[in-house]
Amino acid sequence: MVYIQHQNQLRVLKNREVQSFLDVDRSLKQIGEYKKAGELYTNLLFNAIPEMDFAPAAVIITNEISQLVALHKSKFDFNELPQEPLIEKFNPNIRLVFDWNDATTDFELQFVDPENNFYTYSHTLFENQREVQADIKNGISSKEFVLDKAVPGKWLININPLGESNKRNPTFIKYTLYRNYGTELETKTIKTIDLSKYKGKLTLDSFVY
Repeated sequence: MVYIQHQNQLRVLKNREVQSFLDVDRSLKQIGEYKKAGELYTNLLFNAIPEMDFAPAAVIITNEISQLVALHKSKFDFNELPQEPLIEKFNPNIRLVFDWNDATTDFELQFVDPENNFYTYSHTLFENQREVQADIKNGISSKEFVLDKAVPGKWLININPLGESNKRNPTFIKYTLYRNYGTELETKTIKTIDLSKYKGKLTLDSFVY
């Protein structure tokens, strides 16, 4: 299959990095290669690529397959997929995806709801050692959050870069906000920031739910 060529190239460049395969699959979707994307996602979901472990990214893979099936199911054969990703009612109002270019990057995300309640996600060895070590081991630098039936009103997304900044080899975070994910009304907004340029907490985005 054609995607084998992509896999071989990735093995040379970033051996054993799950993120590389996720990035290729997302790129295939973006350029309209839905059949190839579906084949590769299926292999990731079933852990069918030798010497790789995609289980830590199973939630992301499942949700991205769900979106692919919901919007482009006529473009590839999904009969071998488990039924869960095929449930078309999966269409969270807001899906937030964060990607970064170095799995060792330390940062915190803060989600503040309209009632000023907040949830903090820490990507640091001090606060979240087990997950960060697994990310480093598997080469994962992606995290998603879904808002469904959340508090209506204005939300804030804050980010706090931690650790020492390195302007010669900066860390970038790409933030993607999906609305009406997995439906014909889906839209997305993308922002990319260079963490080496900031010290202390800053507001990455605000939106109305």
